[in-house]
Amino acid sequence: CVPPIATMLLILAIGRKLSGRVLYWSIPLFGAASALLGIAQVTIDPGNMLRWHAVTNEYSTTGVFANANHHASLCVMCIPFTAALGARIRRDWQGRDSDVGKALLAGGLFILNVMGVLTTGSVAGYGLLAGAVLFSSLLFVRTSRSDEKGTFKVIAISAVMLLGSISAVFSSPVLEKLGTTNLEETDLSRLGVWRTSSRVADTHLAVGTGLGTFTEIYRIYEPRGTISHVYA
Repeated sequence: CVPPIATMLLILAIGRKLSGRVLYWSIPLFGAASALLGIAQVTIDPGNMLRWHAVTNEYSTTGVFANANHHASLCVMCIPFTAALGARIRRDWQGRDSDVGKALLAGGLFILNVMGVLTTGSVAGYGLLAGAVLFSSLLFVRTSRSDEKGTFKVIAISAVMLLGSISAVFSSPVLEKLGTTNLEETDLSRLGVWRTSSRVADTHLAVGTGLGTFTEIYRIYEPRGTISHVYA
């Protein structure tokens, strides 16, 4: 609960209007930085010097987190902020160089955060990404300057950017180890753990097995042929 409380106090300290402008940019910038860090972790850091956690998804992009799913969730959360940025830029557009620069930066943040999700290999992240992009598109086009023609252009450009990001992750020889995920039902997958845990629950449903005993009890019910040094 510390981060949300700290954010609330920060907003109260610097004022709602100023904090809104700051958060519009700082949140997607942080997500993009984490996405770049994650890509660096699996492309230029074989010694894991860029990973700050002792227990982590060693072969996945995790950014500032230990868990790839958490990193994907961060980048998904940042995508609507890039849409809100784009909407504000579009609403106040005057064709100045500063407007063009802001638009390019917002587009770049969108692409980096999308790639941040794609490169994690997180199934949950992939599922959330579709909804985030759809919602962000609606958020972007519903501005005071929206019209039918402009809306079509925005949707077309967003689709091209999204497809380009997917292509960069899954087709680029530089990123050939990224964007992979395992959909198989193995013994240590979520479905596998649920299946084995259900057997434990059926046997010990009445009174349980005692606090802190899951690891030891779980091993008793695991298939003997698949037991290794990795355990649930």
